[in-house]
Amino acid sequence: MSKSFFLTVWFLVLGSCFWVSHGQICKFDSCYNSSGNAIPCVPSPVSISLKRNVSVTNTCGNSRSEYCELSGPCPTDDGKYLYCDASSSEEKHPKSYLVDNEEPQKYTWWQSQNWFETNQLGLTNTNNPLKVNITLSFGKSYHISGHVQVTFYTERPKAMFIEKSTDDGHTWQPMQYFASRCDNSYNMEASNSPDASDPFKVECTERYSLPNPRKLGKVVFDSGSRYHVCDYQTPKVQDYLLATNVRIRLEYPATDGLEKLGGNLKRYYYAISDIEITGRCNCNGHARFCTGSLMNRECSCEHNTMGRDCEVCKPLFNNRPWSPANKTHGNECQECQCNGRGTSCIYNSTLGYGLCKGCRNNTEGDHCDKCVDKFFRDLAKPLNDAGACVACDCFPDGIVNNGSCLQNATSTEKIGQCTCKPNVYGRKCDQCKPGHWGFTIPPLGECQDCNCTSFGTRGGSIECNQMNGQCTCKETTQGQHCNECKFGYHGFPQGEAEECKKCSCDLGGAFPGCDKQTGACHCRQGVEGQLCTSAVNGTFYPALDYLLLEAESAMGNYVTLTPANGFGSAYTGRGYAQLSSGQHVHFNLVNVKVGHQYFAIVRYTFPGQCSLNNTELEFKVHGPGLHNNYTVMLADLKKGSGQAWRMPGLLPLVKGMDYNFTVTYHSNVTSDCKIQVDSLILVPHINGTRVFTLSSNHVQSALSDCVNSRIAVSRMDSEQANCTSLVFSASTEIYNGTLECDCDPKGSFNPSQCSPYGGQCRCKPGVGGRRCDQCLTGYYSFTDSGCT
Repeated sequence: MSKSFFLTVWFLVLGSCFWVSHGQICKFDSCYNSSGNAIPCVPSPVSISLKRNVSVTNTCGNSRSEYCELSGPCPTDDGKYLYCDASSSEEKHPKSYLVDNEEPQKYTWWQSQNWFETNQLGLTNTNNPLKVNITLSFGKSYHISGHVQVTFYTERPKAMFIEKSTDDGHTWQPMQYFASRCDNSYNMEASNSPDASDPFKVECTERYSLPNPRKLGKVVFDSGSRYHVCDYQTPKVQDYLLATNVRIRLEYPATDGLEKLGGNLKRYYYAISDIEITGRCNCNGHARFCTGSLMNRECSCEHNTMGRDCEVCKPLFNNRPWSPANKTHGNECQECQCNGRGTSCIYNSTLGYGLCKGCRNNTEGDHCDKCVDKFFRDLAKPLNDAGACVACDCFPDGIVNNGSCLQNATSTEKIGQCTCKPNVYGRKCDQCKPGHWGFTIPPLGECQDCNCTSFGTRGGSIECNQMNGQCTCKETTQGQHCNECKFGYHGFPQGEAEECKKCSCDLGGAFPGCDKQTGACHCRQGVEGQLCTSAVNGTFYPALDYLLLEAESAMGNYVTLTPANGFGSAYTGRGYAQLSSGQHVHFNLVNVKVGHQYFAIVRYTFPGQCSLNNTELEFKVHGPGLHNNYTVMLADLKKGSGQAWRMPGLLPLVKGMDYNFTVTYHSNVTSDCKIQVDSLILVPHINGTRVFTLSSNHVQSALSDCVNSRIAVSRMDSEQANCTSLVFSASTEIYNGTLECDCDPKGSFNPSQCSPYGGQCRCKPGVGGRRCDQCLTGYYSFTDSGCT
């Protein structure tokens, strides 16, 4: 058969690959046809030799050696040789040069030792020339669909052959023999074209063993001329082209015929410029591309296949045996009918389909189409839904079997119903019937009456929580049976629409809550009245400025002022402690009756008619856990009589502990400014009291106004009438009741009588102070009759 019969023309049109072969047009540009059906895949042709792993059995240059060209004098007329030296970049000819032809115009070549060298090494003799094996490894299987082309740098050898391996070099099969005399070298008849009747027959050709050209002659094995391209996917062609390795066996170098007649053996060696092998990835007709590094290529598998060569089906696609694609069919792997639940399947030749394995979501069966024991079908979901099989989830203590449930509905029970004990209820048998409870308490699975009090439950319900027996109480009732009022309420309902009544006790004068039957309040010590709103006779509830320390009675280096006017509007007590620069007033060993958060406030009078530059008031607090210093510039103080300055932050003062407070006036320049300190008051923080936290915003604002009206003396007459009751609630909670009047028996008319609000005793003439224990300003001689 003529070579033109096998002529193949490639057309690349818009990325699609067409072959025209002997009148046939074959198109291999996809793995699927226009209908989406699988068709044979053909990978694109590539070089499978470039940069691949290559091994040779002999290379020149281990030690610098001489050689000559076959066609020239040896040595040259001037006595020179050519040299091969592996350590020289100019004279080395390593094996990597066999497969480096990225720049065809730049010639590099591999070269063997010459016949003279190998004789010297005892590797050869005059009758046995050097033989070299060159092996190329591809890293995976390929089809040599194009050619194997060896370009020799020097004359082509007298004898060589090419063979392939399909098992990574374990076994070899010859592909083509090349010799100048096929009969002498291989005992074969020469043939320069494939046998038309047997194109895959191994032959010997003399075509590529001629002495010319002297350089860059080629030896070509053209596998593409031995088959119709449209037959590429037939098993016979695929087997013929398949290879994992190619080996080139050089058996006799080119000579001038004088090798046995005393010729210079340094002329005889092998030198190859390039080995080019073209082919396609072997993907068994199931991929068009290979990816990865050169020696680790893998097929990009289609047709539901996987593996380096697409040699197996994907785990869930074994509904028929795996098969390579052939000339007419893609032979894709078919998906097993596992309803989306199997992890793999195995083809069963007896049944003729794939048996699903690893069924998930509690399924079983050849197609993962049945629920396992103790599960049932959710008929609202399709079989391939992950939640189609639902656990019976029967409650062990509520059933009479092993936990199985109905796989099919009956006339009286739905699918999935567990078999319950008496008085047990629900699909899972996990609750008592309405009106019963106690399922999960010993004895497990037994139920008892809820016993709800209907007037205490919402809507008069007699049902309760089946897990704990709790009835559904009204807003104001509580208890498992809803049979009592909540804390803070009284008077249990006597009808379905009624609620318990809220306690009306004072938020501070009474302890929280009231008697749940009668509504009676529980008053704090020293408090009385049905709602605990009054101080017991002989007691009082402190005003917010109760903790008052007069400056003129404190220690220090101040000047005492006792004005004739302004008592009650500008100052309290007997007057002021007047401070000039460098002077201080010291309140020593101060203690509080109750531990609380307090504001420290300095009451003062400050005309401010002087130079205020570089003048300040310093406030120090020392005591257990407290070492605070504060300063305020006099220029920032409010001017006038009966004013007050509140120290920033709160002081956590502890009952029974002593604290020291010092107020010092500083000036860096001579100043005529003086400040008159009236007193130090400790005002309890009321924002945490019940009357504040449980009241409306309006009441909270009013209570804050009451606090502010007690800070500055000049504002005391602005206190609103409602402060009496609001301060009562706050004060009695802070002090946990009222305090004894404790009036001075000498200065008061009745030692056990005082004003309920603030505790002011009824003083004799000329006597002052809350307890009536000192003379007023302008009076003296404190006696049983008063002050003079």
